[in-house]
Amino acid sequence: MKKLFTYIASSLLLFSCSPDEPTLQLETTPDIIISSDFKALRKAQKCVVNNNQKVNTMPKKGGFSLETKKKNTFLGKKTVDFFWVNNNESKVLMSKIITLQHVLKAQKLIGFKTQFKTLQLKDTLADVFFQEGIDKRLIESNKNREGLLFTMKGRELNILSTLKNGNKESVSKLKNSLANYLNNSLELTCFFDWDKTIKVFSTLKSLDLMNENSVKICYYVNPVSNLIEPLVYFSLDDYTDDLFDKVLNNELLQSSLSFSDQQFKNIENYFHKHQLRLPELKIYNSSKYVLDSTSCYSREEFYDSFEEVQGVFRLKGERVNVSNSLVIPKGIKIEFVKGQEVNFTNGGFILSFSPVLIDEVKFYSSDSTGRGLHVVNAKKNSFVYNSEFNGLKNLKIDSWVLPSAVTFYESPVEIRNTKFLNNDCEDGLNLFRSEPFLLEECIFKNTFSDAFDADFSDGTLKDCVFENLGNDAIDISGSTITVSGCQFSGVADKALSSGEESRMTVDSSSIDGASLAVTAKDNSSIIISNSSILNSDVVFCAFQKKKEFGPSNIEGNNIDYKDSKKDFLIEKKSSLKLNGKLIKEYEESVREILYGNEYGKATVK
Repeated sequence: MKKLFTYIASSLLLFSCSPDEPTLQLETTPDIIISSDFKALRKAQKCVVNNNQKVNTMPKKGGFSLETKKKNTFLGKKTVDFFWVNNNESKVLMSKIITLQHVLKAQKLIGFKTQFKTLQLKDTLADVFFQEGIDKRLIESNKNREGLLFTMKGRELNILSTLKNGNKESVSKLKNSLANYLNNSLELTCFFDWDKTIKVFSTLKSLDLMNENSVKICYYVNPVSNLIEPLVYFSLDDYTDDLFDKVLNNELLQSSLSFSDQQFKNIENYFHKHQLRLPELKIYNSSKYVLDSTSCYSREEFYDSFEEVQGVFRLKGERVNVSNSLVIPKGIKIEFVKGQEVNFTNGGFILSFSPVLIDEVKFYSSDSTGRGLHVVNAKKNSFVYNSEFNGLKNLKIDSWVLPSAVTFYESPVEIRNTKFLNNDCEDGLNLFRSEPFLLEECIFKNTFSDAFDADFSDGTLKDCVFENLGNDAIDISGSTITVSGCQFSGVADKALSSGEESRMTVDSSSIDGASLAVTAKDNSSIIISNSSILNSDVVFCAFQKKKEFGPSNIEGNNIDYKDSKKDFLIEKKSSLKLNGKLIKEYEESVREILYGNEYGKATVK
């Protein structure tokens, strides 16, 4: 399914965020009120927004920035930018930018929140273009993990946001990679996410924005893939970006720019779902190269360890020692055959950019240094059956650190009858942007911290066992999951934890001996039915942890709970409903009670 579109922009037809939104006029009722006059916004000052929130403003070319104080947010953001809409020409361009951000999000790329707003000042009513600021909230709201953000001023690195840990090492490695690339001694595909970069630049080309001076690039170092992703935003600042210019002129990139039928379908579905006007795009075709960053890893270890049999690569031997980095390239079929044992020693690990098929295989570490199995950007389904992951640590390669012994990133997976035992890491199993997933009849036992962590991944857990865990059993963020027939015992923190706009449905499960049995936080919900909860410090807990989110809700039906220290720990504005009855027992600040203060454990990182 292909459609030919040519973007048509006119001053009479503007993109809007909903079909009912009127085009902006100065007599429109204001969206935002700021206690300042127009001239005063040319210098830094303290203001009040919407008559109740104190903020700081800072002038910038063509507008101003707004920053909230302390842990407060404005429109869900810590920092936002406003640009004056001076004429129809600027309005048309800004409309294109709004369209651009939605097209990026439709492809599951990082997009900025952008809108037209009317701004009421003390002395005037003005049209403005709103754009969220560049910080960790931009990344997290786009279902990605907080990572290093930077821009380039010429050849100079300008750090905007870093991680709490490992900053010096990460920045030093980044500077070296950028210098090597700009000096023609490193390939672009070795440190950029090739697939996402092609999609971003293809989108710019389709909207005739490739050479627009106000279109700038911010760079995000994805801590899960360890690759750079370009982010597009609007700015009137005058500066050059040598990295952008070099990437733009990359012949391989230019020859790869195109849209697939699936991309068009995703865009159409997204705009239909959000009731947005479908944009008109310039369509072009090219011979797209299939490349990935594994070309920059040594292939010697891979070909020493795997043999090709009828188009499928299989691990050689029954007992295999992995004492280094074993990297599996993209676009091939990988099988681990029945009865094999993989012993990770000397910090060895397997990093696969292709989906894997694993059946009756034991992964372990005889010297307790092995760093596990990690499937990254595989896109297609992996299958893990009747296997075991025992005594492993998390991945660590220089400044690249993953929290888990087993990871699936942007790689859907089905795991059945598999054991995760004695793993010494933050997460025994971590799924990140990997959906759909299925875990059935799996056992998690003796994990140092969390057993199972799902970030922005929807799926199902069925008939799984969680036992003797140092922190959480099931911990989800930005995900929707169903849990049925699962058993939990000896959980040092939360048995069921739903956070950051997650939805969890639980049925026919049992919890015996958890510090916090059922916990919902940050605009999340849990519906639990036909289950038993015994010997918990706290049975039900619902609260708000982060300012950018909201209260949470728990609903319980036919729940047998007893022998707890405290049945309810419900913060005001959050709610607990049991058998249709609202429980009205509230605490002022639940967060201050948890995380090792009175209940639960301190966060382990």
